[in-house]
Amino acid sequence: MRRILWALLALLLGARLSRLDPLEATYPGPSPYFNWTRNFSLDLAHFAFDHAAAAYSPTPGDCLQKHDAVLLQRVTLPCDRMWDECWAFVSLAPEWIVVSFRGTTNHLQLTLEVLEDIFLPKSPFSPGGAVVHYFKTAFEKVWLELNATVAAARSKHPERGVLFTGHSLGGALASLASSLFAATHSVAPQDLLLVTFGQPRVGNMEYSAAHDALVPNSWRVVHAKDVVPHVPNCYFSILSRSCASYFNHATYHHGTEIWFPEDMRPGALFKICTGQPVNEDRKCSDSFYAFYNVTEHLRYFERHVSHYGELGCRSAANLLDNRTSKFRGQ
Repeated sequence: MRRILWALLALLLGARLSRLDPLEATYPGPSPYFNWTRNFSLDLAHFAFDHAAAAYSPTPGDCLQKHDAVLLQRVTLPCDRMWDECWAFVSLAPEWIVVSFRGTTNHLQLTLEVLEDIFLPKSPFSPGGAVVHYFKTAFEKVWLELNATVAAARSKHPERGVLFTGHSLGGALASLASSLFAATHSVAPQDLLLVTFGQPRVGNMEYSAAHDALVPNSWRVVHAKDVVPHVPNCYFSILSRSCASYFNHATYHHGTEIWFPEDMRPGALFKICTGQPVNEDRKCSDSFYAFYNVTEHLRYFERHVSHYGELGCRSAANLLDNRTSKFRGQ
C-alpha cells in the first residue's frame, strides 16, 4: 500500500519533475531567509495549531481547556465513497469562534483523494472557481452539520472573530469553509482568519483569486520539505522554474505561505513568502521540488500532529518519535 501511495503522489508531482534535467533538479540549499513577522502572529499560529491537532482527538475538549475554550459541537460522519470518517468541531474561545477539521488518517483515504484528483474533473464552487472533487464532496457533508452552529455562535458573539483551521486534508476543508462563510455571511475581513498546516492545493487559479478576495487574512504554515502542500500538481513553468498562474485547469495555492525551512523549535526562523509568483513564492517551499517527504508533513512545531492532539495538546515535543513515518491506523 505504501508503494502504491508514493507512486500516486509521484504521478501528481511528475509533471514538474519531467520538465527538469538532472542539473536543474540539484538543489544547492535554501536562499537566505529572515524572521519576518509583519502581519503574522506566531502566538495565534500556535493557538490555531492546538485546535488543528485537537480535531484528531475524540475528546477535543482536552486541548481546548488549555486555551479556556469550550466545545460547542463535534461532528463525525462518513465523507467519501469508502466510508472514511471526517471529524470537525466548533469551539468558543475568549477571542475567537474556532472551526477545526481533522486531516487524513490512513493510506486508503489519501489514495482516494489522489485518485479523484487524477480522474475526476474539478467541481465548481459557488464562492468562485473550481476545486478538487474529493475536497468539495467531503466538505459539503461536514459543513451541512456545522454551518448553523457557526452562524449561531457568530450571531451571539459578534465581537469575536471566526478562525478556520486544520492540518492536511483538514486544511483543505478549512479553506473551503472560510471562503463559503465569507461569501454567505456578513463578516468584516479583519474578523475572519484562516490558518492551516500542511494544506494541499485546493482549487484552480480562479478559486485562488476568489479566496484571496474573500479571506485576505489567510496563512498556510509549511514545515520545510512537507510534500502535501505540493499536491495536487500545479502547472510548472520551466522558464520561471515556478508554478504558473495563467493555466486555470491546474491547482494553485491561495493565501500567504509561512515557511519554516528547517525545524520548528521555539525561536526557529521562518519566512513570510510574499515573492513571485503570488501565493507560490519560488524561493520558499516550492524551491524544494525534488526533495519533498512525508515525515515533515506529520510533524509541526516539533510534535506529531495527531498524537499531540490525542494526548490533549500537553505532551512533550517527543522529538525521537519513530512513528512519524506512518499514518494513524497503519
